[in-house]
Amino acid sequence: MELPHRALALFPTNEQGLQFLLARGRAIESYALYEQSLANLYASLMGVSQDYAGVTFFRINNARARLAIIGRLIRKRHGDQYNIFWNSLEKQLRAIDQRRNQIVHWTSIEEMGADEHGTPTRTSTLGPPNVWDQLDNPNRTRIVIRDLYDFIVEADFISRLLNMFFMVCSGQLAQIKDAGEVLAQWSPMFKQPVVYPPQEGHPLFRKL
Repeated sequence: MELPHRALALFPTNEQGLQFLLARGRAIESYALYEQSLANLYASLMGVSQDYAGVTFFRINNARARLAIIGRLIRKRHGDQYNIFWNSLEKQLRAIDQRRNQIVHWTSIEEMGADEHGTPTRTSTLGPPNVWDQLDNPNRTRIVIRDLYDFIVEADFISRLLNMFFMVCSGQLAQIKDAGEVLAQWSPMFKQPVVYPPQEGHPLFRKL
């Protein structure tokens, strides 16, 4: 689809800028998929269908409160069986929530410079909303495209991990024919701290 001329002015014209814009959008999408996985777990713990659970889940705007609610529901359903796993995962989820807020709310910044040959460079980054306060700080906080890629991969890992946790603790995996080997592999993982990035041999390991 050809964009109107006025819309074209809103998009970067250099390749790096376009890739950065694409990565930012994909990072936001990866967080949305993580939220869906968290919502499925919430529905199972509440003992209601996903459409009913979604009425309340997606109205909880405070991410920290949302995790606290799910943690309490896990303990109501399963006692302390998953404490070690969930406590370690919750710390990771809080960091993901904070990073997501930065990706969504921080301001796009085009950094102009030159490489070692004097060729002009242009790099897209994200910085805190009050960009003027940090322009003279060489060590200012920023998000570069590699950070977005890292976020996408980590959110994908968490989403798939939550899906498996939901399948195991809800009992649905045990009901699948010939799933005994998979259940035997996964059940011990949910009684241990989460290790990220996963080591080679882990079922969620992805070689990048």
